[in-house]
Amino acid sequence: MNYRPYFIPIALLCLLIMLGMASTYWFKQQVPKRNYQPIDTGITSADEDITFVESNVDDTLSTNRLKESSNLAIPVREYQVHGSLTGSSIAGQLAMDSNGELIVDQNVRFVFEYFLSTLGEQSLESIREEVISLATLELSATARTQLMALYDRFIAYEENKPQGIHSSGQFKFEHSDFQSIYDHLMELQESRREFLGEEVAVAFFEQEELRDRYYIGKKVIETNPAFSDYEKQQQLTELQRSLPRDYQEKLNRIEQFKQVEVEVNYAREQGADKDLIYHLRADVYGHKAALRIQDAEAASDNWRTRYDAYSNAKKVLSSDQSLTDRELSRAIENLRKTHFSDREIREVVRIDRIENS
Repeated sequence: MNYRPYFIPIALLCLLIMLGMASTYWFKQQVPKRNYQPIDTGITSADEDITFVESNVDDTLSTNRLKESSNLAIPVREYQVHGSLTGSSIAGQLAMDSNGELIVDQNVRFVFEYFLSTLGEQSLESIREEVISLATLELSATARTQLMALYDRFIAYEENKPQGIHSSGQFKFEHSDFQSIYDHLMELQESRREFLGEEVAVAFFEQEELRDRYYIGKKVIETNPAFSDYEKQQQLTELQRSLPRDYQEKLNRIEQFKQVEVEVNYAREQGADKDLIYHLRADVYGHKAALRIQDAEAASDNWRTRYDAYSNAKKVLSSDQSLTDRELSRAIENLRKTHFSDREIREVVRIDRIENS
C-alpha cells in the first residue's frame, strides 16, 4: 500500500491545501500526504464557516449518512493516539444505531485511513491492534465485530486495488488519455465492490466516485477541439447541473476560492505586501480565516526552511565515509534535535523511515 506521510505542523498542511485548491482534491480524504483528518481553521462564526479542504463536502450526500442524532449511540472519544499521531484528533466518528450495530458510512473509512497513515512507522498488525483498541472503547461487541470484519476487507482492497494513474485519492490530469482514466476508474469501482461489496463500496466511496466522474467529464469537454468556447461553457454548465444541488453549491464556492488564489498569486508577482494579500482573502474567506491563512504561510515557510536545512545536512553526514553507523545515527539524532521540537522529531523519524524503505 502507498500511504504518504504528512508533516506534523498543521500550519504547513493549511498552506498546502490552499495552494492545491484548484485541483480535483475536493472530497475528503483526508489528511496528509493524504490528509486523514480535516484541518482546523479555527473558524466558528456562521459567516466565516468556510470549508478549505475541497474534499470535505461529501458527508451530506452519503447514502448511509447519520440521520437522526437521537437514534445514534455516539460514544465519548477517550482513546489516546500514539506515535506521530499524538496531538491529532481521530478522523471520523464511529457510531452505532439504537440496536447497537455499527453504522457504516464514510466515517468508518476515515477512521481506517487515519490509523493507516502510520504505515511505515507501524506494521499492519500493530495498526490493526490500534483499531481494535479504539473499537473496544467505543463500540458494542456486535458493532466491534462488524467493524473489524470491514477493516479486514478494506485492507484486502487496499492491497489489491489497481495501481496507476489514480494515486493518493486523485487523478493525474496532466495527460490527456481520458479513456485510460475512465477505464481505470471503472477498474477501481469493480475492485471496491469485489472486496467490500456493493453496499459498503457505496458507503465508503460514493462521493469520491461522483467527483471522479464529474472531473473526467469536465476534462473531456475542455479538451474537445470540436467544441467552440461557447459550446464548452454550455456543456460544462449542463454537466454541473447534473450534480446534486449540494455539489453545485460547493462547486460555486470552490470557484470563488480558486479565483481569489489566482488574484493572490498575481498580486504577489506584482510585489504586493501581506496586508493586500490579507484583504483579498478576507473579502472571500472572512477576516478570521484570512488571518489563519496568513499565519499558516509564515509558519510553513519556517518549517520548510528548517526541514530543507535538516535534509541537506543529513545528506552531507550520510556521505561522510569516515563515520561509523553508530556515529552517523547519533549525528542525525543530534541534527534533528537542533532543527525540530520533540513532536516534530517523531514525524521526521517516520518520514526518514519511509524514505529509506
